[in-house]
Amino acid sequence: MPINCVVGDGHRTQKNAPDLSFYKFPVDISVQRLWVRFVNNTRSDFVRSDYSRVCSAHFNHPRDFEESSLLKRSFGIAKARLLIKKTAVPSVKHPVPVNEAASAPPPPKKSRTAYQKRETERVS
Repeated sequence: MPINCVVGDGHRTQKNAPDLSFYKFPVDISVQRLWVRFVNNTRSDFVRSDYSRVCSAHFNHPRDFEESSLLKRSFGIAKARLLIKKTAVPSVKHPVPVNEAASAPPPPKKSRTAYQKRETERVS
């Protein structure tokens, strides 16, 4: 199942935003309610499930993240997942948009005739 962010501002997935981390809702009921409230402020049709995730773009950097994971990233360990603190609550409703080129489908290829292909090869 693809992992995507449930916050209603965009369409962040692991595929189009590989540099982001995606987090399950916390087990602590009081913190979980705050997460649900935040998501409900961005979309009205939200119902939490075991597959619901919020991406790291919705957390305040660096306040909500574990210091050790921030250090790993700063040393260039790109694969290091950002770990959030147990008490962290998403608060950034409109983060910087995901690269539009990554989320947009590629433009269709222009079809060329056999003559155009030959001419291209002949000229080069």
